[in-house]
Amino acid sequence: VMALFGEQALITDSTFHGNVAGSGGRGGAVFLGNASLDISFHIENSTFSGNLAGAVGPQGTGHGGALAAFGPGDCVHCTFADNEARLLTEGGAIFVLHAAPILQNNVFTGNKGSYGGALATDSMWSPIVGNRFEGNSTLSEGGAVSLLSTSSAFLNNTVVRNSAPMD
Repeated sequence: VMALFGEQALITDSTFHGNVAGSGGRGGAVFLGNASLDISFHIENSTFSGNLAGAVGPQGTGHGGALAAFGPGDCVHCTFADNEARLLTEGGAIFVLHAAPILQNNVFTGNKGSYGGALATDSMWSPIVGNRFEGNSTLSEGGAVSLLSTSSAFLNNTVVRNSAPMD
C-alpha cells in the first residue's frame, strides 16, 4: 500500500504478511507519503508480520520493515511481529521521517533492523505512548527504539528483553 500527494489513508482491521519492498525500499507493507506532500493516515487494529524492507541479498537496504511514515497520523492497537529492515537500515517494524504520527497501544515483538529493532525515527515530534516492545533486536543501536533528532514523549511504554550490541 502506498499513499502520496495529499491523500488520506485509513487502514483498519487488516493483516499484512510477507510483503517486500526491495533494495532501497521504504515500508515493506505500507509506505505513507512524504512530509512535504500533505498526507495523513490512521491505522488501527491491524497486524503486520513477516514483512521486509531491503533486498534479499547482502547489499539490500531499506527503511521500516512493515511501515514507513513520512506524514502526520496515528497508529493504534496494532501488532508488529517479526518484521525486518535489512543492512544499514532503520526501523525493523516502523521508520518515521520528518513527521508526527502518534504511536499508541501497539505491540512490537521479534522485529529486526540495524538501528531501532522495532522503531526508528529521524525528526519525529509526537508521542509514543503505552506500547509494548519485547524481543526486538538490532545490529547496532536501539534494540527496541532509536530516536534521532526527535522530541517525542516516550510515556508508559513497556520495554522488555530487546537487544543491541552497542547500547
